[in-house]
Amino acid sequence: MTKNIGCWFAAAVLMSFAAQSDAVPITFEFNAAPYSVGWNGSEADVPAPFNNTANVWGSLISGSFTIESDTPATPFSIDHNGSWLTLLGSYDNPVTQADFTVAGQQFSFDSSRADAYSLGTVIDLPSPATDPTLNYDWIGVDINLGAGLFSGEYSHLVTTLSLSRTERDPGIIASTDLLGNLMPSTNWSVFFTIYDPGSFDWYQIHAPVTSLTQVSSVPEPTTSALLGVALVLGFSTLGRRKRA
Repeated sequence: MTKNIGCWFAAAVLMSFAAQSDAVPITFEFNAAPYSVGWNGSEADVPAPFNNTANVWGSLISGSFTIESDTPATPFSIDHNGSWLTLLGSYDNPVTQADFTVAGQQFSFDSSRADAYSLGTVIDLPSPATDPTLNYDWIGVDINLGAGLFSGEYSHLVTTLSLSRTERDPGIIASTDLLGNLMPSTNWSVFFTIYDPGSFDWYQIHAPVTSLTQVSSVPEPTTSALLGVALVLGFSTLGRRKRA
């Protein structure tokens, strides 16, 4: 009897640990069609193929990114109708993986790099903004790949990819949950940016998103293993009780 209770207790602890300790990686795939290319100054000093805008047209910006479901939301404040409004909608480093192609060139996000980071932000206004230019809800996923992706004289340039969604209808984005708002919408856009951290000169491609699809939601191996051990403990206890 004591052994049975011990097995059930161990199973319960393991199941609780498995449910709470491990994240679920959620992967999304996207495609975006370049619409415009811009830069500050009179000329964009960027490496090939981006130094010729003709290379940008005719090919999609395509790729995927993965977000951990347990990334905690932290508060941030915005000016809303003349007073500070605090929202629980900022997510530090939610992206663990990102691979995408722009103008035929492949880019990968390495989250282990010291100069690489990501940020998720969701703004869900509780009431309409009196300034019509600010009267919208917004969600953004910013991925900073850091410097060193280009060689030679361009090795200092920093590369970023941002996905953003602006909704003028306040009823569409109804929470500050990052994953819950990563759903298809005609209002998604991709911004691919190359910038000089010294001079702040920048080059940017704007591409409306043509598709955004969630392609995976699989528990991590440690979670599955812990649940498996818990079930074995539980069922072995049942077996002993039936034979007793």
